[in-house]
Amino acid sequence: MILSGGLVVDGTGSPAVVADIAMKDGLIVAVGDLSGARDPDVRHLDGLVVAPGFVDIHSHSDLSILGHPAGTSKVLQGVTTEVVGNCGLSVAPVDSGETVAMLRPYMTYCEDSSVEWDWTTVSQYRARVAEADPAVGIELLAGHNVIRGSVVGLDDRPATSSELDDMCAMLDRALTEGARGMSLGLMYPPSSYADEAELIALGAVLARHDAMLASHMANYSEGLLDAVRAMIRIGEASGVRVQISHLTATGRPNWGTVSDALALIDDAVARGVDVAADFYPYLAGSTNLSQTLPGWAISGGWGALRRRIADPDDRRRMRTHLDTKAWEDFLLVSTESDPDLDGLRIPDAARRRGRPVSDLVLDLLAECDPTIVAFGRSEDDLRAVIAHPRSVLGSDGLAVDTFGSVGGAVPHPRFFGAFPALFQKYVREEALLTLEEAVRKCTSAPAERVRLSDRGTIAAGLRADLVVFDPEVIADRSTYEDSRRVPAGIVSVIRGGREIARDGVML
Repeated sequence: MILSGGLVVDGTGSPAVVADIAMKDGLIVAVGDLSGARDPDVRHLDGLVVAPGFVDIHSHSDLSILGHPAGTSKVLQGVTTEVVGNCGLSVAPVDSGETVAMLRPYMTYCEDSSVEWDWTTVSQYRARVAEADPAVGIELLAGHNVIRGSVVGLDDRPATSSELDDMCAMLDRALTEGARGMSLGLMYPPSSYADEAELIALGAVLARHDAMLASHMANYSEGLLDAVRAMIRIGEASGVRVQISHLTATGRPNWGTVSDALALIDDAVARGVDVAADFYPYLAGSTNLSQTLPGWAISGGWGALRRRIADPDDRRRMRTHLDTKAWEDFLLVSTESDPDLDGLRIPDAARRRGRPVSDLVLDLLAECDPTIVAFGRSEDDLRAVIAHPRSVLGSDGLAVDTFGSVGGAVPHPRFFGAFPALFQKYVREEALLTLEEAVRKCTSAPAERVRLSDRGTIAAGLRADLVVFDPEVIADRSTYEDSRRVPAGIVSVIRGGREIARDGVML
């Protein structure tokens, strides 16, 4: 195949040029003026951008890509590679099926109940992915949640010396078997129970493998700066490359602190610490409802939480904590026990049930752990992260179909639109980024963070993973009320030299 006359944005940040691209046997074989070449399949792309396939550095498709190998929501926005296992919520490595049963209830955000989790090692998971033969490439981060859960369990305590040795050995094997790094979920148990010494020791293992440490930090609100300082300390002490996941500040009183966090990153980089961040271009996030509880409430697992909800004194303490939340900023999107509540703001759901808001929250958590969308973020903070030279785009979404229940009845719009949204709003409409810089943040920069040397740029000898889009049309058409909508302007998606989507339709 030859792509002729497109505006080639090669992913490096270099100025775009009009050029032809020839592909053969899954690779790019030539870039330049190929007007004299003979090929039965020539696509004329005048006025269209040709970029490397997008590399989604922050994905949660660990299970959904096995249940839906087409990866529709990612492919149709131009993604050709996903890095799964983020926020500590990885599916490998684990030590046993018993640990899987213990930890799977904590995976509700990225759950696909149609998938039997019958592997334990990274190698076995990679084999399952290869068997499924998904449309997108899948790279895995080993999750701290599953590693700590396998060795220490759900206890809120420091690891013993021998347990730490076992965790380091487990991580070392995972990296040897092909994991690209480790992720932390420092707001999610049991990852939230680790002390800094544990994370430094694990970081040293990662550093020996030149692997990345991606962190959902312990605090994104009033403790944001302390959380960033902690990640910098871990990187400095262990030598590991640190990736701060979805850098943002939640809650109006904390708006503006993102610029201070970026300054901390700049200072650390100047000292030789390798720290970067990722973002998604929205003013709302998504997580589990249980994350609104104080940490002590979820210590010991779901059985312990539900006993506390039933205990009058513990329930009163939890209600006092929950009463401080701005609940109008929270939207229910996947409530297993009562799907009729999905799509409602939590105060509206409470009125429907005739319950005070904090009691409604505890009632729901006694039944299941709903997925929520949480608003309350600053556009200025988001612009600051997007514009920073060490930031890259990561959707924080799942690969799902345009219909179905995986990801919730109304998943976050980022599932379908994160990459088009960047080019629509922050390149075309606001000119915050140049076209070339935006492409770099979606391609070569994330590929370099996870050491994917065969993709992320357009050059002879590299994988023929490409996306063709119309820069005047590309747009995110998903909304918080109707989110399973295919984006506009993605003309073609090519992976390994084979076209897998055209004009918003999977091939």
